[in-house]
Order: sequence, then structure tokens, then C-alpha cells
Amino acid sequence: MPVSSDQIVVGVIDVGAPRNIGWAVLLGNQLKTGNDLDEFIEFFAEMAKDRPAALGFEAPMFVPLRDELQNITKQRDGEKGRPWSAGAGATVTTIGLAVMGYTLTKLKERIPDKPATLDWHTWPKGNEMLLFEAFVSGVNHAGPGEHWRDALTAAKGLVDAYPDLDAHNAVTGDNVFSLVGATLARTGWSTPSVELLAHPCLVIRPEESAELCPDRFTCFNAPTTATKNTSEGDMGWIQTASGKKFSILEPDVDQIDIDDIAHALSMLCRFNGHCTKFYSVAEHSVHVSREVEPELALVGLLHDAAEAYLGDIPTPLKRLLPNFKEFEDRMEEAIGTKFGIDANLFKGTELKRADTQLLVDEKEALMVDAPEPWPANAPVAASISERRTRMRSPNGLCVGIRPELAARRSVDTGMLRCLPA
Repeated sequence: MPVSSDQIVVGVIDVGAPRNIGWAVLLGNQLKTGNDLDEFIEFFAEMAKDRPAALGFEAPMFVPLRDELQNITKQRDGEKGRPWSAGAGATVTTIGLAVMGYTLTKLKERIPDKPATLDWHTWPKGNEMLLFEAFVSGVNHAGPGEHWRDALTAAKGLVDAYPDLDAHNAVTGDNVFSLVGATLARTGWSTPSVELLAHPCLVIRPEESAELCPDRFTCFNAPTTATKNTSEGDMGWIQTASGKKFSILEPDVDQIDIDDIAHALSMLCRFNGHCTKFYSVAEHSVHVSREVEPELALVGLLHDAAEAYLGDIPTPLKRLLPNFKEFEDRMEEAIGTKFGIDANLFKGTELKRADTQLLVDEKEALMVDAPEPWPANAPVAASISERRTRMRSPNGLCVGIRPELAARRSVDTGMLRCLPA
């Protein structure tokens, strides 16, 4: 008979930068969560010392090896939404290697005789520790700052899947490079071998998110932030102009459409509508693309593309919504991946300079006299009268993306339409 699930210690680390980590440990009806990785290592080592255990990382733990170049970074079999290689996925894969290496090194020092395995078909044998990949996505993803909750969702997912783990394995691969296998070898848990480096691991994708402190658990120190609403009526997606179902929580690169972006930005008015004529984010974007250095024209044109999906939130309000930045960064990463742009350029020095310059021009051309000076530390352009005149024009600047990009970048795009007044 298999070991009862309430005798297995399950620990999961939601991977992030050292100050952006969350974790959860389950043993039967006992739960402990936290944000300090060293605290997790000490607690998990103590709990798992003489018990069968499972240790999961919410990061890609193996990548596919494929024969055709154009397929090498595509989704793994069973992966949904963004592929492992896209934007945030690529970042967390890299960080995950560092976090895995650190965690396994420290655990080996504390429980040196504990065996480790990637073979979920035969686990648990004795008190061995199974390494697995946690895959929390979509509506099950907790909000920014609640990484511990994603870890809890994944830990609960492993407990719910046990003992029929094979039926719940969400991502498969016949020919892979095992990042976790390499880490096990490097940190002394396993003997290096070709078989180890080619061994995929179990991937648990939970079917539902874990509640803050469900009845089945005794919560020792669960944070007291509000539980995320994942009720049936809670939508994590929007319908786009072209009719696509687009997730704003987990943006899918393949669903990003230049025509949707162009349409939405042409319908969004700058300054929350408080200007003397309709002036779209689309027109603003074209002006920015002409203000930056030529090699950054595409970056300038798409620097506000995330607003097509998230809206144009006034800057003073955005500063009061620190969690919004995580969603914005995630959207910009997806858009950057779609169009071959390093998402960091959207907030680079040159883009900030151009965006601020345009803000000054737009304020002068399109708004009544200000009650007090703004924005702070704004530049003053030497020759901007022509641009301001175009901004004041009744028809605005109706221009297409294709002509704008034709000489700068070969991409198949739709039209960027600017609505007339």
C-alpha cells in the first residue's frame, strides 16, 4: 500500500528574486508559510528529516531538446499559455536555477543522508525526497505580493494528486535537458549521468487555488491578506476588439494582436479625457516613435501597448497601486516577446526622455492653463511648435503602423488608427 498523504512533507518554493520569494510546507493538516528562503530551508529540513518528502519549485525544471531550430523555444507538451521561454518564463527559469542550487546545497548540509529522486512512478521509497515542478497559472495565480499563496496552491495540488501522480502530470517530454537533474548532480544529491540529465520531472498544475486557511489545515502563521476571489463569476480575461479571449493575468503571446492594440489605443484618450480635443494614446505613441533615436522607433511606437489591455491609468493613481506594476511588467514582457523587443527598453532612459518631452508638448497644446506647474523637472524643447500645431489639428495624426515601421523593422503588422475629433 502507498504511504498515506498525511505522512508526507510537501514543500514548495514560489521562485523569485531573494526578496520576492514565497513558500509553503504541508504535513497532513499542518501548514506553515513564509517569505524567507533560509527559514524555509531550516523548517523543511527538520520536518523532512525522517519522513518521505516532496520538494517543488515554481519554475521550469526541464526544457525540451528538439531537432528543428524554429521549435526549440516553443511550448513543452502540455504547456498552456506562454511557453517556458517567453518573457517572465525565461527569467524565472534562470532565477530558478540559482534558487534550486542554493536550496539543495543548504538542504544537503542539513539532511546529508536523505535520498532524492525524480522518479514519481516509484516514489516514495522509504524517506526519499521527490523533486517536482509546480505550475500555477491563470485564475489560480495569486495577486502580486502573495507568492506564498501560489506555493500553497501547488503544495495542495501535489497532495490532491497523490498517489495517482502520473494521471496528474501536466507537462511531458521524451527528449529533454533536465535542469533539476543537473542541479541534483552539482549539489551532491545524485551521481552525474546522462540518464539523470535526460530525466523529466513531475509537473503539477493545480486545478484550483488554495484558500487562505481551509478547514483541512491548521494554519500556524498564514498571512492575513484578503483571499483572492476565484469564484465562478470572477473573470481574469477580457474580450478584445477582434473577439479574442485575452487573459490579463497570464497574457498569451500568441493572442497578442497588433490590430487589437491599434484599435484599442486609438480609442483611448490621453489625460483621462481631460484635454481640449480627443487625443489618443495611439497618436501619442506615433509622436514618441519619431522623438526617439531611429533604432528605438518600434520601442517608442509600442511603449504604451500594454494599455490596450490594461487601460491608461493616470500616473498619480498608478503610484498608489504598487501591485499594478507587476501586471504591467508581465504584459510588457509578453508584448516584447511578441515583437522581438527587450521589454526593459520600454522603461529605458531614452524612452523616458521622449515620453516626458511629449508630455510637455501635449500639456501645452491640448490642455487649459495649469493650476500649478507640472510635470516636475520637465524638459523644454527648443523647436516644438510644428508638433504642437499637429496635435491641435482637428484630425489629429492619422498614420499607419506599416508606413511607420517599413524602413525600420520588417514585421507584419496591422494599422494604427487615430480617431478624428
